[in-house]
Amino acid sequence: MKHSIIRRSLIVIIVFVAGNLFHYALMVSANRILEPGIFGRFYTAISLLNVMLTPATVLTFMFAQHFSEIFLDAGIGPLTAELRFLIRWHFCVGMGLVLICVLALFLVGSFLGADALTLLVLVPILALFVYLFEMVRAALQSMLDFFAYSMAWIGWRALQFVLAAAGLLFLGSAWAGIAGILLATVLALLALVMVVFRRASPTAPASTHWTSGPFRVTGAVPFLIEYGIFILVTNFDVLVAYLILTNDQLGVYSASSILPKAIVTATLPITQVMLPVMSVAGAEWQPRRNALLKALGLCSSLSALGVAVLMAGSELICNDRFGIRFCSTGLLATLALSAIPLALLRVLIVAGLALPTQHHVIFPGLAVLAFTVISLAWIRTPDGLAFVYTGFCWLFLMIYGAVTMNGLREEATVHKPLVP
Repeated sequence: MKHSIIRRSLIVIIVFVAGNLFHYALMVSANRILEPGIFGRFYTAISLLNVMLTPATVLTFMFAQHFSEIFLDAGIGPLTAELRFLIRWHFCVGMGLVLICVLALFLVGSFLGADALTLLVLVPILALFVYLFEMVRAALQSMLDFFAYSMAWIGWRALQFVLAAAGLLFLGSAWAGIAGILLATVLALLALVMVVFRRASPTAPASTHWTSGPFRVTGAVPFLIEYGIFILVTNFDVLVAYLILTNDQLGVYSASSILPKAIVTATLPITQVMLPVMSVAGAEWQPRRNALLKALGLCSSLSALGVAVLMAGSELICNDRFGIRFCSTGLLATLALSAIPLALLRVLIVAGLALPTQHHVIFPGLAVLAFTVISLAWIRTPDGLAFVYTGFCWLFLMIYGAVTMNGLREEATVHKPLVP
């Protein structure tokens, strides 16, 4: 299975989806418990959290690689020493960034007339603790302990569901749900740190000497910017909806977005499998090309299947009695069509890590700018926003895909063997 994309992806997707089932159970519970306007604010906070978590998603790849090199070179003692150092350092730096984010969000929120101050404070703090949690999970990944790695993911999501749903049920406010997720994340982080640190023998060397060198984030900056813009694009329609729609319209749009966004999220493990397979191939062009094509094929198939299921069952999904309240079948169908290009875009962007020449930051940036201008200037209805957003997603994919494939053809020409 060295170059397997499909089989590995399907296994990882099963675990990933199992954990995310608790997350979407929380979204459905919030939808049933909260009023439309409050639910819209809660879902907007989750979308903002997804955008702020971009560094955690990107650096997870780098942490796993860094910890793997230490573990293979020096063992678990130096690995836990490095993990302890990074947790302390990144926590201190992160708290400074949290203060800056809180101030910036508060100023922007005040300017826009936002009244959810508690949410604006909780979301950046939550993003920091999720980042630290993923850092510790990356240490488990480096030890090849995928059982603990997977159970930590599922347990964290389950605890989120219990605590956040309880907060929403008893307090009936959006901030209570975010506070529940924060509490679950802190508890999961503490438990996971204890599990990892106890694996190191008390007599194990605490030195930090290994051949791989210290961890540096500068190498991830280009990809961090590009992938960050992609995450912004994925959640941007909900953030714009908060600005241009009424509270009730925001609730309808947010409810209709839950499952289309879930399709994009569910295809993430495909890129997590594709990237190491492409990296292992090194300078060999053919295996990298095959891995990318397999990932695109599997991603398009699974996302198209998800869209078909949503469209076929839209009447059952958008059902006040058994389904998602406030959901609109028309909005659901339109937003579902945006899931396919977004899922494929992630594959193309992540492939850029294994193809260093394939960074095209300008195109995601222009897409965000164009969508923002058009939405704020002309769109005032949920249906109009969904239509424009879906159209931009497909246009974005066509432009980005054409540029990427052109670069791949040029690389194939460079690596084409000479005929004697």
